[in-house]
Amino acid sequence: AVVSTQSTGYSPCDMLATLLLFSLLALTQGQNTIFSQEEELDSILHDKDEILHKRDTSSEEILHKRNTEEEEEEGEILHEKEEILHKRDAKEILHKRNAEDILHKREAEEILHKR
Repeated sequence: AVVSTQSTGYSPCDMLATLLLFSLLALTQGQNTIFSQEEELDSILHDKDEILHKRDTSSEEILHKRNTEEEEEEGEILHEKEEILHKRDAKEILHKRNAEDILHKREAEEILHKR
């Protein structure tokens, strides 16, 4: 369909140029919307990365604290075991000394009894 310039007042070139101009405006607007959405998504991803980093850091701190507490508990248990062993050794030494003292007393009594 040919449009005459007399009915609209515009030439076909003017109409085509206007159509191209509106098309470019629409494409530019669409592209701006896409860029805006990309920026939002980048911001969301950045926030999620920060949250994950904080969670990982927090988890590492918790594990380190637990390991430290476990090591301290193990150290305390070992110390208590050493004390128990030391006490047991001390009791054995005292028992041997008492036994030796008893033997010496018996020997002394036997010697005195023989005289």
